[in-house]
Amino acid sequence: MAEASSRSRLGESFERVLASGETAKSVDWVAVRRDGAKRFVESSISLLKDRKGRPSGFSVFLRDITERKRSEALMRAKLAAEAASRTKGEFLASMSTKSAPR
Repeated sequence: MAEASSRSRLGESFERVLASGETAKSVDWVAVRRDGAKRFVESSISLLKDRKGRPSGFSVFLRDITERKRSEALMRAKLAAEAASRTKGEFLASMSTKSAPR
C-alpha cells in the first residue's frame, strides 16, 4: 500500500498516463508493508489498450530502491560532515593566525 504522502502523486501519474497515453517512468513513492516497514519504490506506468485503441488498463513495473535511497542518504550525510569539518578547520586556522602574538 502506498504511504499517504505518495497516494496523490501516484494518482496524478495514472491520470497523466491515461490522458496522454505516454508512459510515466521513474515515479518514486513510498510503500508501507503489512508489518509497517517502509520501502522506497520506483515505478513505470504504461497504458494498455484494447484492439480498438481504447484504454483497457495499466501495466505497472515496480522496483524496490530502498537500498539505493539509503546509500544516497549516507553519501549526502558523509559529504555534509566532510564540508562541516573542512569549514571548522578553516575557521580554526584563521582564528589561530589572528590571535597569534605579533
